[in-house]
Amino acid sequence: MSSRGFLGELSFFVCRSVRCPKVTGTQIPTWKWLARNMVGNTDVSKEGGVVELGAGTGAITRALFERGFTKDRVCTVELSGEFAGYCRERFPGLTVLEASAFDLEDWREKVPFDKVQAVVSSLPLAFFEDGDRIRLIKSMLGSREEGGLGADSMSQMAYFAHRVVKKDRGLEEGLEVKMGSFTWLNVYPAATWYYSLLSREEEECLV
Repeated sequence: MSSRGFLGELSFFVCRSVRCPKVTGTQIPTWKWLARNMVGNTDVSKEGGVVELGAGTGAITRALFERGFTKDRVCTVELSGEFAGYCRERFPGLTVLEASAFDLEDWREKVPFDKVQAVVSSLPLAFFEDGDRIRLIKSMLGSREEGGLGADSMSQMAYFAHRVVKKDRGLEEGLEVKMGSFTWLNVYPAATWYYSLLSREEEECLV
């Protein structure tokens, strides 16, 4: 791994966020406590790998490795060429796909494992329209036969417990929305939200 250290990582992230604030969505990289909560929907003993959306300088990537995942079971999708390059330097051998998370058809077949057990997202979804947020989440959870990624679940960070997808709207779209841990030790304090598809039986109960 790269030896830039925390101050080097912080400096790199801040400089990038000043130039492109809407891409990074924040001025400070994710702290380790939030990163650990974000990977709470992953299980190294389960089949499949984890796809990370918006790696930044790799705080959540590192949390996945600390959880026991090896590089062949983690894949990062990062729009910024600078952040993508940073992650390749920091985690040699990691699959880093330089692409937009929204353009799933451009990168899905490049994921180095067939089964995706979870998606972990640090994307600044608060900046996107509600319909685009729903579309992204459903594409991550939708079956591969229908053009989705086929993940069992997806986690998303949101500052100050902001609801990226409201529970009622999620139910309308066939999504189960659950709030995970709230992390005070982060700049800024943030909640972790978990999404999964409702089963057919659950959807029928809502009709």
